[in-house]
Amino acid sequence: MADPDSTLDGSSAAPERNVDAFLHTLEMTEDATLVRAPLSTIEPKRPDTDAARKAGALLAAEPRSTRVRIEQLLGEGGMGVVYLAEQESLGRKVAVKQVRADARSPTSITRLLQEAWVIGQLEHPNILPVYDIAASDDGDPLIVLKRIEGVEWGQLMHDGPTVQRRFRAPDLLEWNLDVMARVCDAVHFAHSRGFIHRDIKPENVLIGELGEVYLADWGIAVSTRDDQRIVPHARDAKDIAGTPAYMAPEMLGGEVSRISEKTDVYLLGGVLFELLGGHPPHQGKDLREMITSILMDVRELPDTVPAALRAITARALAVDPDARFESPLQLRLALEGYLRHRGSERIAARALERLAELEVCLGSAQAAPEDAQQLHGLVSECRFGFREALAQWPENNAARAGLQRTLELVVAHAARNGDPKAARAYLSELDSPGAELVALVAAAEAELAEREGRLAELEKHHDLRTGMRTRTLFAAILGGLWTAAPILGGAIVAPAVGYDMNSYTPLYVVPTGCLFLVLGLGYWARESMTATPLNLRFFLSIVALLVLQPGLLYIAQSNGLPLSVTFSLLFAYWTSLSCMAAITMHAHLSPMVVGYGVATALSLHYPDHDLWIMSGGNFVFMLTLLYMGLPVLREDHERRAQQRRATTGS
Repeated sequence: MADPDSTLDGSSAAPERNVDAFLHTLEMTEDATLVRAPLSTIEPKRPDTDAARKAGALLAAEPRSTRVRIEQLLGEGGMGVVYLAEQESLGRKVAVKQVRADARSPTSITRLLQEAWVIGQLEHPNILPVYDIAASDDGDPLIVLKRIEGVEWGQLMHDGPTVQRRFRAPDLLEWNLDVMARVCDAVHFAHSRGFIHRDIKPENVLIGELGEVYLADWGIAVSTRDDQRIVPHARDAKDIAGTPAYMAPEMLGGEVSRISEKTDVYLLGGVLFELLGGHPPHQGKDLREMITSILMDVRELPDTVPAALRAITARALAVDPDARFESPLQLRLALEGYLRHRGSERIAARALERLAELEVCLGSAQAAPEDAQQLHGLVSECRFGFREALAQWPENNAARAGLQRTLELVVAHAARNGDPKAARAYLSELDSPGAELVALVAAAEAELAEREGRLAELEKHHDLRTGMRTRTLFAAILGGLWTAAPILGGAIVAPAVGYDMNSYTPLYVVPTGCLFLVLGLGYWARESMTATPLNLRFFLSIVALLVLQPGLLYIAQSNGLPLSVTFSLLFAYWTSLSCMAAITMHAHLSPMVVGYGVATALSLHYPDHDLWIMSGGNFVFMLTLLYMGLPVLREDHERRAQQRRATTGS
């Protein structure tokens, strides 16, 4: 914003004194125009006597051969009137402008001729051309202009349906900015020829039937060159002049003229402001408010206007001329740049809306997690939107900042919610991640590594595959021994050597020998047997069975139980232990329960075959343990085979 304590000539003063200085210099007619008719043009009050003299000489010297026949009134303004006429020499329709009868004076006539002279110097497709200067039958000067069959830009500026119907332009903003660009071209061309318009507004831009754009009404234009014949010089433009609703601060006049090409840049900014905001930049219910509005920065554009256009408009309307665009060409290039990047900004705007939803979702997720699918969808939409916007326009800072914000939010969320792998992946997409965010991800990764280590250790302790080879070896040795001993020792060898099997001695010897064998094997495979709770329970269960079995035999022997009853008790004992093992260790041990249960039942009915029944129960015990170990052994065998093939292939 410009300093409100600075006057236009650079001196320091309070805003009230600044405004009061202008109020003191204004006449009542200017007061009325500034407040009551802010869209009307104020013309300079002090005529250029030298210019008037030159204009009179020019009019006297010009031939009056051009004949025009007035047909009808087209319109009238404060000092001029425009008629539809026919140029008889060429048989074409033209527009003829002359001074109103009630406003006729040397000054008004001079201004009319000055306008014709200016337009005559400016042959440009976007400047309304002048054909000739003629005279009426009464000797009044006439300007013969091209007839435009169209309307003022202000009538179409906010009428989207009409613009679409007449010019096939579905995007009203784009159409308006295209018109604006052509007006900028016209003004820039005029500057290159040494003229400043000073009255640029939508009413002075004509839109032709086919969409042609013409900048008209050069009546208060001034020159920046010393060799112009009748046009006043900009350094002499010290009176208030222009249209108040669009007026630049330096147009309020002063002892020193500050009118320059950048005055027209301000006026173009005022038109752009009306295009975007729906009303001219300056308004006020009294003279003080109007002047204050002119002297202060304009900043009332709605938030719905894209930020890029707000910035362009603010720069064009800067109170300090040095802060404005260098030329109308620079303003036009800025608008064209916006149009080129408009698609990128639209995509970024939609992505920003999704980003706002994402922030709300993540904020709620910290207390009560939302649907993960919704969260993933919002993240995907944000990332895709911002990346697409940057692909179309790499300098889209809003999209770059939005993508940065999205990734930071997702990284922090993933790290805090136990997903450091996702957090690291998103972190790698950030161009320059903050140290705090990097530390957060590193801490989450360390926590995950610790948690996975504990989980791996826990899984290892409960993994059936751990120590399976050793357990299978135990099963094969003990199962084979227990299966073969009753048949080979009791049913075959003992009768052959005449040993009496109707005694308790063999029942003590076999488990005692097996106990030492198990203890020896357990010491040999102590690392495997103590690697997991399952292995340790398996080993201790076998040891407990062999330790407690002699005690059971002693109780039976002490009570004088027949050997056949003792066998039935042993089978029942093994059934109970198998059942407990199946419950506490693994359900796959259930076949042992069935095997020893059947052995118990058979022993009660067929006591003479107890040795064969014992072998059968022990055989089921061996098969059960082997069946549990075979899949793991097969998997281990296949893995080793693959490793050998890979080694051989390499």
